[in-house]
Amino acid sequence: MVRLVLTRVAIRDPPQNPSHLLVRPEVRAQYQKEISPVPGHSMDLVETNAPGDGIFWRFQQFGLLKLCCLFFGSFAGSSANRFFCTDTPTLGHHKLKRDFPEQGDSVYAGRMDNSHMECDGVSEGVFITRPTADSSEFSVTVMFVLPHAQWKWAGWALPHIVRLAHLAERCIQWLLNRPGIAELRKLDEEHYVVLAISCTKRGPPLLPAGEDSTESIGIQAGEAIGFPKWRRFTGSSGEQFNLALYLQDFMASLDEDVKIYSQMDGRPLVYYQCAISRRDWHQVRDRFQKVFHLQKAAYRRANGGSNAPSLTEDAVPRFVSKIRHSSDNHAPGLPVQKIVVRRTFVENVPDDESELEDLECITKSKSEIVWRSDRVLSSG
Repeated sequence: MVRLVLTRVAIRDPPQNPSHLLVRPEVRAQYQKEISPVPGHSMDLVETNAPGDGIFWRFQQFGLLKLCCLFFGSFAGSSANRFFCTDTPTLGHHKLKRDFPEQGDSVYAGRMDNSHMECDGVSEGVFITRPTADSSEFSVTVMFVLPHAQWKWAGWALPHIVRLAHLAERCIQWLLNRPGIAELRKLDEEHYVVLAISCTKRGPPLLPAGEDSTESIGIQAGEAIGFPKWRRFTGSSGEQFNLALYLQDFMASLDEDVKIYSQMDGRPLVYYQCAISRRDWHQVRDRFQKVFHLQKAAYRRANGGSNAPSLTEDAVPRFVSKIRHSSDNHAPGLPVQKIVVRRTFVENVPDDESELEDLECITKSKSEIVWRSDRVLSSG
């Protein structure tokens, strides 16, 4: 594994929430041409699995990554080096996780899809940012897994690694402070709507029922718009109520094809919350609210009383704690288990490596290289 550690990177206009320093991949893909573009890099969204998690066609051909192909690539040919540079678009899985491994951290992980080709080059990597005591400075760690456990440096390469690391410093500084990035972060924060349901003490909310339903609640007010019968939402047998599943069924009853998500930025939302693209929500909101109002009337008729489930927009997201969500014990949010964040025991550097005064290049083992820089990368 190769790791580059920058302990102090200055950020202009840092986000109020430090875990939002990195932008979700699907938001980058949507606005890449008009807001904060990266020359020589493009992403086309194939599928969104959840906010911050998607499959993309990616194309990248800029200088630093070409050098990475030279130093860390494979002699098997260009098809084995597509993690860094691509002659043609390649399929990749990109995932962002926030407040992981620690509160305020942001982890962006990427993995190539090798199912359609053999690849003995680098195919997975991770980018981690962490706030420091100074709100305008972050530490940055970049890691990628080498193709073979016994991978060794070529003798000619070592003197040039320091120069490559300095170039990587400048590139990371530019990426995190590039023109338009503050606007892109704001768009990212507004990209999804978090919905929350309340007042369900008398049971789960209702769903529109078909005409042949034998166990339904009828309301005359729904006849005019085609929803006279309602049924209880049962969900999956033995499982707790889940708002995402309920709204997915509700939207299907309206013949609306939209995605509802129970996870956000690599973490599961609490059962009474879900996320939806703001664009999708604005398209279905008026019709949904009109029909959902009928659900309230049917719910009161079925259960008595004056209370009925209500839906809140733009709720503050709340996440299932690690204690309650056992899968968090297996490094959630990273698409590959062998990319981990762990404590590193650093060996001494040979005295003859005089070039490494401010950028320490340390060989820990035959297969792991650690770069560490304690300089402040100013943005001016």
